[in-house]
Amino acid sequence: MKKLTALLLALVMVLAIGSTAMASGIPENGVQDNSSSASATKITFNIYKEIKFYNAETSSVYEPAVTYTYQLAPATETVINNAQIKDKDGVVAGVKPGVADGAKLNTASVAFAADVMVESVTSEGKSVKKPIEIEVDPSKFSQPGVYRYVIEETDPIDLDAKGVVTATDTNANIRYLDVYIQRNNTTNAMEVYGYVLFKSTVDKTLDASDKNPATADLDEKTDGFTDDDDTKDDANVDTYTTYNLEVKKTITGAMGDTSHEFPFTINLTGSVEGAKFTVDEIPTTVGNGGAIEVTKGLANNDTVKIVGVPQSVGATLAGTVKEENDTQDVYTPSIVTADTKGFYNQALSLTGSAEKFENGVTETVSFNLNNAKSDAETELSHITINNDLPAISPTGVVLRVAPYAIMLGAGVALFIVLKLRKNKAAEA
Repeated sequence: MKKLTALLLALVMVLAIGSTAMASGIPENGVQDNSSSASATKITFNIYKEIKFYNAETSSVYEPAVTYTYQLAPATETVINNAQIKDKDGVVAGVKPGVADGAKLNTASVAFAADVMVESVTSEGKSVKKPIEIEVDPSKFSQPGVYRYVIEETDPIDLDAKGVVTATDTNANIRYLDVYIQRNNTTNAMEVYGYVLFKSTVDKTLDASDKNPATADLDEKTDGFTDDDDTKDDANVDTYTTYNLEVKKTITGAMGDTSHEFPFTINLTGSVEGAKFTVDEIPTTVGNGGAIEVTKGLANNDTVKIVGVPQSVGATLAGTVKEENDTQDVYTPSIVTADTKGFYNQALSLTGSAEKFENGVTETVSFNLNNAKSDAETELSHITINNDLPAISPTGVVLRVAPYAIMLGAGVALFIVLKLRKNKAAEA
């Protein structure tokens, strides 16, 4: 019985420790009201870092390899600028600089990793949020009040080279945290009864006419470094766009060998060195300098599909598809216009290294993968290249032999003429 009691006590202690370690997330409206359960002990909660992912086709893509770092410090008097907080009941309190160590970051950095896959990314965008844990210790505060802190985000080095477009809003890397401290009437100890996260140094929590904290000042309150409005301009959130390409081979004509795998080489430049993408669902890594090369043999109706290729910001994600004829047959290649899509009005054409697509000749189509986030185009870039070889006419053999027969006949005639002239000369 004693052992069972000890076991139960140990379990209770573990659960208690686990429950204090679990940090709740700040609501999307940026306001957490704990007035009904104010705490005199340390509390933890999460704000978030978000990247919004885009792809023209619903796809699974990899995260970029980027790490953001964070600092939290008390706001200065200059930053606060005599701000006051007014609640729904008209109660007004002045904002104070945060107390040193009263609030701190338990999460100093947030990492997105190249080997982590994000499912169901679409042209409408897929958000990925990662937590930043903050701890508040009410014992560090000697008096009640509203205390303001500044949280600053530092972008990774060469973020553009990683393919991530940074938020363009003014001070998009700054957030302000107000911590609400009150005195417990029974114990006289300080306790946390709420906290609010802002995008800017607003001087009010609620308008006096607004009785609903959940809908007040939504344009300023936020749950972190996130996209917290309904607009599609993405000015207040980092974005990561990836691109897809599918190449299909068809072979037509009565003499076309539908089982033969023509060698294809796909090259892309302007991507992100070290980034992950897939080739026919196989994880692949972008090479040095952001270059990609994919080789594959394609027979009739075969495809090769490249998914989730990022673009280095400011670069052009340009590409070529090259097909070589490694047969003795002379095919007629063409782009199948009806089955080629997603290149957004680019004029695609095949260019060869010889007049005929014969053995050893390479045909090339050039393009760039752009505008995948367009509202008008929500399909992957797809190109179909056809090789046609019609039946050869049996009478065509005569045409092939005829020139040689004519040359032979001319040679015989010339020989006879020369022989006759020699005989006449001998008789003379």
